[in-house]
Amino acid sequence: MTVHAFSLPIEVKYGAGASRLTGETLKAWNARRLFVVTDKGVLEAELLGGVMDTLAQPEPEVHVFDEVEPNPRDTTVTRGVTAFRGFGPDAVLAIGGGSSMDTAKAIRAVAEAGGSISDYEGFVKFNVKPRVPLIAVPTTAGTGSEMGGWAVITDTRRRFKMGFGDPVALSPTLSLVDPELTLSLPPALTASTGMDAFSHALEVYVSQASSPLTDAWALGAIELIAGNLRVAYTNGHDLSAREQVMTGSMMAGAAMSNADCGAIHAIAEVVGGLYDIGHGVAIAAFLPYVMRYNTPAVPEKSRRVAVAIGSSLEGLAEMEAASLAWRGAARLVSDLGLPRPSDLEIPHKDLPLIAKACTLNMSSGGNPRPMAAGDYLSLIQESLDENLW
Repeated sequence: MTVHAFSLPIEVKYGAGASRLTGETLKAWNARRLFVVTDKGVLEAELLGGVMDTLAQPEPEVHVFDEVEPNPRDTTVTRGVTAFRGFGPDAVLAIGGGSSMDTAKAIRAVAEAGGSISDYEGFVKFNVKPRVPLIAVPTTAGTGSEMGGWAVITDTRRRFKMGFGDPVALSPTLSLVDPELTLSLPPALTASTGMDAFSHALEVYVSQASSPLTDAWALGAIELIAGNLRVAYTNGHDLSAREQVMTGSMMAGAAMSNADCGAIHAIAEVVGGLYDIGHGVAIAAFLPYVMRYNTPAVPEKSRRVAVAIGSSLEGLAEMEAASLAWRGAARLVSDLGLPRPSDLEIPHKDLPLIAKACTLNMSSGGNPRPMAAGDYLSLIQESLDENLW
């Protein structure tokens, strides 16, 4: 008998206008000193200002830490911890994409646990229950960081993305998921973050750690994202499509918090750490190739994925039907104008290093078809030499 576990220790409020609950939440928490973690893109898009407009009188004193970059670095977390301790907040607001949310989680946890972020790489290492509450407000529909106790931070010395999993130390207290904040997201970011969300759902669904509950959330997310992402990409002001993609991203994030990803994330995080490639871009580039590799290990689930993304299986043999999953995913990546692996300028001489690093990534063990360094090397080499779209 197999016993599964499922936990979601986060209060979530979602739907158009949800971010406008920020002010009343902080008032209810009696928050008088607010530490905001964000990036300059959010400031330029004037998204932070809209959320700040909801603050109740008397407004709390606010310190804005806006130094978050794509693929956030350990050095950024260190500076954030110094700012956090110097300010002494009684609430944290993370607003932005996964980088801002992951950085805010890391800053809060390290500020209370001590040491540096690299001391806590892996699972459940912080050993703290944060005293300061954290509100997560995503501005992209992609990472699902608002739904779980996970964070990814780049070790600048090793050029390696460290993974952190701790549902107590890293989970937001409250997530306000508002699709209105994604209406101004440019098409390229809509595409890359959307494919990140799609990959979460897909990898969790076929993961060795999947369960009936994660299967239901993940398959539903695949259907929502695949059915609406093209519309969100071509018509960013379609609020219905934006809401469906964001709901799918949220569902995928919840499922991911209770299972694991696989080789897609292992490869994307390794090449992202080495060459500073955007996470969603790297995810989309390698996703169809990993799906093709995994298909023989999960033929039935692959067929269900194919149906969820809109394929008809009528009259097809088992493996032919299963192959429609990766073929459909390749079409989706192509329709979204995202680059192929061969477009990423990854040096062939580095492939053995990349392959070995992939085996060390915390997501690699979740892949439904086991992968050693030689398997990663062959797959990445094929992806650089062969164009599936």
